[in-house]
Amino acid sequence: MKKLKRLKKIIDMIDEYTKEIKSELDKTNKEHKKLMMESTSKLIAEIARGEDLDELMLIEKYSNKSKIKQIGIISKDLSKDLSKDLSNDGSTDLSDTTEELLSCMSLDGTDYFYEDKLNGVVFNNKNEKVGEYKDGQIKLNH
Repeated sequence: MKKLKRLKKIIDMIDEYTKEIKSELDKTNKEHKKLMMESTSKLIAEIARGEDLDELMLIEKYSNKSKIKQIGIISKDLSKDLSKDLSNDGSTDLSDTTEELLSCMSLDGTDYFYEDKLNGVVFNNKNEKVGEYKDGQIKLNH
């Protein structure tokens, strides 16, 4: 019986060590991914500066995590407009609403923000509607 108890104790110790090793591996893996993403972002930024290209376009085009790296922004003015519209509807509590972030792209030095959904709206940096997002393409009104 002493051998059985000793074996159980050894198995418990091995299980603890296995959990610790897995935990350390997970931490190391997360740190490695973070470092790789940072170095990739730095490299893309340097290439964009050196070749005089749009950094956001390069990130979207060449980054493995383009969906994660895509910048989601609601500018302060647009956020204020949204809160004004909500308060006009009689609802002043913004905590009950869900906030949808706009995706960002830059074309000829001008930033455009768009809703990444079917029949989404495209805004310029002055929060004016300048086009629409259909079938994965942005169509600007000129």
